[in-house]
Amino acid sequence: MSAASLLPSTHLMAALDEAQRRGHAVAHSIHVLLALIDASRPSIAGDALRSAGVDATTIGTLAGCIYTTETAGQPTATAAGADWHAISGRAEAFAAALGDGRVTAEHVLLGLVWPPDTLVAHALVACGTDRETILAGLRERGLVVPTAALPPLPAPMTQAAVFPLAHLQAVTRAMWERAPDLRWGIGNSHPDGVTVIAGEGTDLASILDSVVGADRWSWREPDAPAPRPRAAG
Repeated sequence: MSAASLLPSTHLMAALDEAQRRGHAVAHSIHVLLALIDASRPSIAGDALRSAGVDATTIGTLAGCIYTTETAGQPTATAAGADWHAISGRAEAFAAALGDGRVTAEHVLLGLVWPPDTLVAHALVACGTDRETILAGLRERGLVVPTAALPPLPAPMTQAAVFPLAHLQAVTRAMWERAPDLRWGIGNSHPDGVTVIAGEGTDLASILDSVVGADRWSWREPDAPAPRPRAAG
């Protein structure tokens, strides 16, 4: 590992700062991702993420849609969430498994993208990349990365719909509350609005009807380039 890499405690503590700055009471995996891509905290991990197109604006918007702002300013205290602690533990495990003498930001990144965390995976997709590309970027920079295959993500999404951009925050929060297994994702690249995707078991129609309005959204095929009219009923 490069000597330029910072200790993970720096980035993990910075994740708490990222959450607090946004008025979020708990720091999660998405805040760790924000801390890693901050160019003011230089690391090979950050370079790999930024080179792959992961940007603070997209990730920050996603975080703002999912997590409630506690106050207009900063909460009095920001706690580390369970996923924050899990990332820390995995980073230490990667360092030990790879025989490195210290834990670096790159181990933190491995701990962030290696597990089948659909929230992080969707965040990367929203930036036009994926977990495999991030790992390839680390390898290209001369870092030792485990050769085992990435754990698979949950089954593919089978539902997709388009709704107006004005409802982005409300829909994201509703999905977070009513689809707690994270079998969903949101992107804003569709020309007719915002696309939301979900897996089987999520009543996507009911969520959109209640948040957006029954006549304000339309179904689309998960991989189709354009929306199609929503079926009656």
